[in-house]
Amino acid sequence: HQKLKMDAFLVPENHQPSDWGPTVNYTVSKAPNEQLGLTLRKDLVIKSVTPKTPAYEAGLQVGQLVVAVNGKECTSLTMLKKLIGVLSDCTISAKWHVSTGHQPEQQANSGMQEITLTKAQGSTLPIVLADDMTLTHVDYSLLHTGLSRGQTLLQVNGTVVLTPQEAANILTPEVDVVLKVKLPKKGRAKGKGKGKKGKKGEFDT
Repeated sequence: HQKLKMDAFLVPENHQPSDWGPTVNYTVSKAPNEQLGLTLRKDLVIKSVTPKTPAYEAGLQVGQLVVAVNGKECTSLTMLKKLIGVLSDCTISAKWHVSTGHQPEQQANSGMQEITLTKAQGSTLPIVLADDMTLTHVDYSLLHTGLSRGQTLLQVNGTVVLTPQEAANILTPEVDVVLKVKLPKKGRAKGKGKGKKGKKGEFDT
């Protein structure tokens, strides 16, 4: 699988703890020894996420800082590797950098999220909606906004949308767009795989 990698959204490695917002917990469903699908920098910032992997399905995204696994604080790649070990289902805690403008507390508390986007007038968004308004594909260029596969689109600019065509009719002429989405329940079929090391100072898991 191709990895989703957006260096533009990676913060410098000399960041400070105060640079990060509230913690968001992600439920990851995986088999023992299955690869999560993350490449992490040595400072535990996510550098890439591989599609169709447990991390991708759980909603973890490039640019986030991994801070804990199952509630146990992680301070190094070595510690993270040991904590993940042969775990099956687990909870990974991560934070967004304050510079991204994310409001992760909305995701953690309400089950709904409002996402603000700016696009070219007359253009469509690189997303695919199923008939039930579930996002079945989100282009990697939008992942930093908080949009992800499995969310359900409820409103566009305050208007309830019931079909993909209704959403397109509102989205296309607009420049500034506010999407209200329902966050998915986490879950994924189990598979098999193994973690591996990436470049020096990084960890593929």
